[in-house]
Amino acid sequence: MAKRGRPAAERPPAGAEAGSGKSAASTTEQMLGDFAEDLGGLLGQAQAKAGAWLEQRRTIAERLTNIRDTANEYLKQLTGSGAAMAGAVVRARRGRPPGGGATRGPGRPKGSGRKKRTMSPEARERIAAAQRARWAKAKKVSGGSPPVAPVKSKRKWTMSPEARAKIAAAQKKRWAAAKKAKG
Repeated sequence: MAKRGRPAAERPPAGAEAGSGKSAASTTEQMLGDFAEDLGGLLGQAQAKAGAWLEQRRTIAERLTNIRDTANEYLKQLTGSGAAMAGAVVRARRGRPPGGGATRGPGRPKGSGRKKRTMSPEARERIAAAQRARWAKAKKVSGGSPPVAPVKSKRKWTMSPEARAKIAAAQKKRWAAAKKAKG
């Protein structure tokens, strides 16, 4: 953006002013002044546009509010209670309720939902006593659990050579009979 007082075509270049007797510091100050002026103008335009946009947004929000209120009035006239009917429509949704994931569960940071439930010491003691009673009853029925001695493994049974010879002779006799019957 150009300086308001002088168009950019009329401004001398930065090096030209230095030759006219002005010091380099005053030239730099002049350039900074021009830049600040341009920046101020740019920011002023941005602020004006932002203000206009915010005003349009406010106007749209007011119109939408009026439309919502009018629709609610029509519902009240038709049903007698428009707000209750609108609430019933929202409650009739299927599936998980909206916002149900906000409770704290595994992997959620602390302070992001409801507190973890804890048991009172009395309740813990009652549960522990009931479990001890169950174990005592189970041990009484089975006669306690004395230490179990390790069972020695028995030696593997093997056949005597005579028995093996008898079985082999009987099998040979069956094979010979089958061969004779075949042909």
